[in-house]
Amino acid sequence: MMKRIVCLWILFSVVNFGWTQYNPNQTLKGEDVINDFHAMMNGLVTVHPGFDEDRVDSLFLIFQSQLEDSVIYQEATFTTYDFYRLMAQYVDAMQFGAHTSVDLPAEYYEHFWKSTPIFPITIKLMGTKGYLYRNLSNNLDVNTGAEIISINDVPMPVIVRDLLPLRTSDGDNQTFKYHQLSDKFEFYLPHYFNFPDTFHLKCFDYLRSKDVQYTIPAMPADSTKKYYQQRYVINNKIPKQPLHFEIKEQYGIPIGVIRISSLLNSNLKAHKLKMDRFLKETFATIKAKKLNYLILDLRNNKGGQIENGAKLLRYFQDQPFQFLKEHLMYQQPPDKTLQERYANPEVFAANKGLYKKWKHAECVQCPIPTATHQPAPNNFNGELFVMVNGKTFSAASSVAAYLHSHYKTVYFIGEETAGGYQSYTAGTQAKLILPATRLQVNIPMSHYTYATNPPPYPGKGVIPSYYIMPSVKDMMHNIDTEMNYTLKVIGKKFK
Repeated sequence: MMKRIVCLWILFSVVNFGWTQYNPNQTLKGEDVINDFHAMMNGLVTVHPGFDEDRVDSLFLIFQSQLEDSVIYQEATFTTYDFYRLMAQYVDAMQFGAHTSVDLPAEYYEHFWKSTPIFPITIKLMGTKGYLYRNLSNNLDVNTGAEIISINDVPMPVIVRDLLPLRTSDGDNQTFKYHQLSDKFEFYLPHYFNFPDTFHLKCFDYLRSKDVQYTIPAMPADSTKKYYQQRYVINNKIPKQPLHFEIKEQYGIPIGVIRISSLLNSNLKAHKLKMDRFLKETFATIKAKKLNYLILDLRNNKGGQIENGAKLLRYFQDQPFQFLKEHLMYQQPPDKTLQERYANPEVFAANKGLYKKWKHAECVQCPIPTATHQPAPNNFNGELFVMVNGKTFSAASSVAAYLHSHYKTVYFIGEETAGGYQSYTAGTQAKLILPATRLQVNIPMSHYTYATNPPPYPGKGVIPSYYIMPSVKDMMHNIDTEMNYTLKVIGKKFK
């Protein structure tokens, strides 16, 4: 088993090496590359409670052989980014899950955003196709909404294929990766082309029905931020509240719409909202108005506290139910604080591979992980329409999966959800700093199994009943494609 293969003498360090000026292009020593790979793997198999041991064992041996061959026999050289790119792909291939990630050192990001000209256009990915979304460049002739055919003569699908493994996912899910890559494209693209001065784009402009070409100079990040503020923020509305309820009408039918864009307590607190009060008042109104159709909008909800998901589900059940079936957690030494555990390498060596099953009465981290929940007063039993997308993640994706498994009449509209259908690893994270390269490895310490039915498509999230994605044109004009489609579906059912 791989846990016995990894060298235990390689420990983790948060030592500041005293670099006075960070050099992102410094060539790493071969022994540092190999040692940091072992250090990363040691941390993952020590703390992570939910990985597939057979898969990791076999891939570890393959990756170790490849890395040693590159360093020792081929004398390949690595910069920090080269090593990050390789380790990110390794972690993704081993399927440690979307909450597990490899990240560049904080010093690297600080240097990059201050010193490196970036690609000054944000994009939206729809599968392997990319579209110009927001123009933050000096070239005002760029038509946003155009499809990118190639950049610097490399076809867009090839660029996406090469960059996608830098992002992790739960199982075989890909939707979350596309959204993450869209969000960080201006960071990854300069690296992909070795920091060019200009980007040559070949596009198809659907508005004018013709091929177009643009030459876009790379720009400092500060300049793109200025253009973003000038062109896209000044006239924006006040940010949306994470909890919202309203009643819409379609063909004279009253339809309740609940939008929950976060289950994170800190986010709710920042908006002075309480989940219990919001749900109690909302479902009392739904009952009083005798609404038979309800839209639950979970799009862009990246999760939060599991107990908030359970509170929501109480309003869609009429019998006692269990949301979280099992919680496996890396066991913390009782005499160590969280910060000491993360920073102290001996803790990992001394507690290698420990985790335990936490029962509800014993759990010190999560108050309701395996509790039996009672249905709430005014629970809803009409037709439910759940809107989801590739950013419906973590606890929000588990809520969607539970409704998919157990609610009697439910339809899903949008994209496949990002989280695992029945289980995933998340919770409190250990952040490891690798000794030589200072890459950050984020390792979740809890494995959750939910009381859903077996997944209809193993390795996938919730597959929607109606697969709908907004076009770039709709997004640019703030047209809510999924909402409009859902209202039409409800209208047709009534007619």
